[in-house]
Amino acid sequence: MVALSQHLADTTERIGASSVAVLIDGAYASSGLCWRDGGIIVTTAHALKKAGAGSLTVLLGDGRTVAATLKGKVRGFDLAVLTVAETIPLPVFGDPALVRPGHLMLVAGRSLDTGVNATVGAVSAVSGPWQTWTGGHMRRFIRLDVALFAGVDGGAVVDSSGAVIGIATSALSRIAGVVIPRETVDAAIDAVLAGKGGEPAFLGVGLHEIDYENGRAPIVLSVDPKGAAAAGGILVGDLIASLDGKTVAGIRDLWALLNNSELIGRAVQVGLIRGGEAVAVTVTLGARSGE
Repeated sequence: MVALSQHLADTTERIGASSVAVLIDGAYASSGLCWRDGGIIVTTAHALKKAGAGSLTVLLGDGRTVAATLKGKVRGFDLAVLTVAETIPLPVFGDPALVRPGHLMLVAGRSLDTGVNATVGAVSAVSGPWQTWTGGHMRRFIRLDVALFAGVDGGAVVDSSGAVIGIATSALSRIAGVVIPRETVDAAIDAVLAGKGGEPAFLGVGLHEIDYENGRAPIVLSVDPKGAAAAGGILVGDLIASLDGKTVAGIRDLWALLNNSELIGRAVQVGLIRGGEAVAVTVTLGARSGE
C-alpha cells in the first residue's frame, strides 16, 4: 500500500508539470494538458462557454500565468484546443485500447487555488464505438468510477504505468465521468489546426433503430424545424436507407457518415423508405448550433 501511494504521488507530480489551469478573466474554468509541442493544450469545451467574452490565460506548473489563444472547439467530443507561446513538458502517452474494466486510473489536473489535483478510481465500463449526445462519434467508450472535482475535470487520465490515455470530462454522460480517448483528442487537434473545426455535420433528426428487411434501419422520430432535414423534406416516420450514396444499415452507420465536417454546407442526397416506397431527397447539411 505504501508503494502504491508513493507511485500515485510521484505520477501526479510528473503529470503536474504538463498540466495547466485554464482561466477566463482570471477566474478558474478548467484543467488542461499540454498535448503536443508548440504549446498545444487541450481542455474541455463545456468549461469555455464564456471564453469569447474575456481574456483567456493559463496557469503553468511553475506558477506563471500566460496568455492563451483559443484555436477552436469540437463540441461533439467536448474538446477545446488552446495554444500558448511557451515550452511545456509533454507527458508520456499510453494506449486506450488496452484499458479494461477494473483497471485503476488516476485523473490529474490543476486548479487556481490548490495547484495540482488528483483523484483515483476504477474503470467501470468499456465498450466499442459510441455516439455522444453532442454529436461526436468516438471509437471507444471508457467510463470512470472517479470523482471529477473542479480541479480535475479536463485533466489527464493516467493508467497504472503513468501514461496518459485521454482527457476526463463530466459533460458527456449523465451517469459518470468518461474518457475522451487519445485517438479522439489527436483527431480533434488535427481538425482544428487544419481549420476544419472538427464538428460533425448536423442533419437535425431524432432517431430510433428498428428491424427492417432482415436488417436494421434508423427511423425518424422527430425533425428539428430549423434543421437540414426539415428544409429537405424529411418526415417523421421515414426510414433512412442511405446518405450521399452510402448505405445506412443503422444509427451508427449514419453517425459515422455525418462525423465529417467537410460535409457541412454540402447538398447531399438522402435515400428514404417512406410508406414502403423508396424516396430520395436532397438536403444541405448544417452544423450543430449553440454550446
